[in-house]
Amino acid sequence: MEQIDDILDAFVRGLRKHEHLANSVFVFCCERNTGHDASYMARKMKTYCKVIPISETGDDDYGWYTKPGNPLKYVQVASRYMMMDSVQFMKDLVCENPLMDPKNRRDVTVKKFKEQLYKLKPIQSKQMDPLTIPRVGVSGKVNNEGKVSSMFNDDLAMSFSMGMYLFDLFLERRIPGIDYHGIDESR
Repeated sequence: MEQIDDILDAFVRGLRKHEHLANSVFVFCCERNTGHDASYMARKMKTYCKVIPISETGDDDYGWYTKPGNPLKYVQVASRYMMMDSVQFMKDLVCENPLMDPKNRRDVTVKKFKEQLYKLKPIQSKQMDPLTIPRVGVSGKVNNEGKVSSMFNDDLAMSFSMGMYLFDLFLERRIPGIDYHGIDESR
């Protein structure tokens, strides 16, 4: 847990140092499928000023479950924002992973992110019997033959897509447990 603390501390410090983000309210969410890490990180984030951890249910069960079909929704929302030219890399992008070399971590992270984003592809589950409809999903772990391979990562691209999906829900005020009025007042 110490490593998680170090990463979160560095990230929040980096965000607060940025001139355009210093007084912002941050909404924090991570994938719930990671076990107890989501609750641990949310509780840690609550200790920082103006950070609101969220949960899918609006209670203290922090994080968001990625159910079958959700990644496809995530990528569809992210694609919509990208097609509208609504997504750009922020000048002085905050990239504060203390486990990476500070001299090149931003460039390495942006390069990996772009590679993963370009690799996202729809995938179809195998049809086990002719009467069932195959499920369609999305993955960035697809090799040249179109098969999912554990040799690839898609964590940055999927995190971005999930973030865009949650951003959409946030704008529509559809995330349970958030005091939207309180956020408006604190600005």
